[in-house]
Amino acid sequence: MYTPLRHWKSALILAVTLAAQQASALNVTFGDVRARNLGSYGFTATNSELSFDSGTTDQLYQMYGYLGNATDTVAINGTYFSVASAIAQTSPGVAESSLLLNGAGATALGLAAGDIRIDYVFRLINDTSPFDLDSFRWDVSIANLGSGSVSLSMYQYLDLDLNGTANDDLASGSGSQIVVADGTAPFVFAWNAANGGPADHFAVQAYPGLRNLLDGMAAAQDLPDTAASFGPADFTGAFQYDFVLAPGGSIDLVGGAVTVPEPAPALLALLGLIGLAAASRRRARREGEPREVALRPQRETAAQTRSRVSPSRACAGRHGSMAWATSTIRLESAK
Repeated sequence: MYTPLRHWKSALILAVTLAAQQASALNVTFGDVRARNLGSYGFTATNSELSFDSGTTDQLYQMYGYLGNATDTVAINGTYFSVASAIAQTSPGVAESSLLLNGAGATALGLAAGDIRIDYVFRLINDTSPFDLDSFRWDVSIANLGSGSVSLSMYQYLDLDLNGTANDDLASGSGSQIVVADGTAPFVFAWNAANGGPADHFAVQAYPGLRNLLDGMAAAQDLPDTAASFGPADFTGAFQYDFVLAPGGSIDLVGGAVTVPEPAPALLALLGLIGLAAASRRRARREGEPREVALRPQRETAAQTRSRVSPSRACAGRHGSMAWATSTIRLESAK
């Protein structure tokens, strides 16, 4: 039953929560790359900004993660994860935070509070070469601190509004890489799947369909592997990674997305050739030719072994990372 008093109390709790998150946010600058109001969970504040041109161009709407298992799927935010170490700048252009599965998250996933730890490292990368490929990298580590093995799925969700416009994005790609361009300006993002790809599953949909799917997901389910070609529309995309963590184990997810502020015709042509090559390989496989298998080096270091571990395999190594990169970014509470 609705009452004004209950509504007033809910509003007060929400205001206090948002104020606490805002108080712990950072402003980080490295060269012409600037992050404003970067919080422990990422860019969650309504006035957050990530810019490669000192705040001139808005490229992103939202960017965050979800974690799921056979019981439920939850957003990686303050509802289901507590802050173990608040966001803090640890070196020029680098900020770090640590999160722990809290009581609500444990109930949802059928685990114990504290069983899952997620470490974030946010890196602002200022490219001083003539190509000016500045980037924002988000390294993510997922560790199992519980006493039993856990099977998990992580979903990386990305909502781009390239050049500050929401409905003219173009995209093409696969589970290994999604290339997103703006229909009104020469901005191109190459969003790469972790560990060189391919991700276990992926999706590209117009806003807000994919976000609604993830928000409403109960038990973890496979993304539909949709959209080799998309747009013009309001781009959202996600990569899905399935993995098993032994007690004390962790997973390394290493990927990236890089902004190309003014792509040269040669670069655009190269992106097109990459797409044609991928299509040719798919056609060859459909015609019965054997699938190409990447050969491992005969010798490799332990670090190399950890860095190429497949997300779908059980792993118990060092903490891992996911890399992202964008241009000017402002996050809004609603479109």
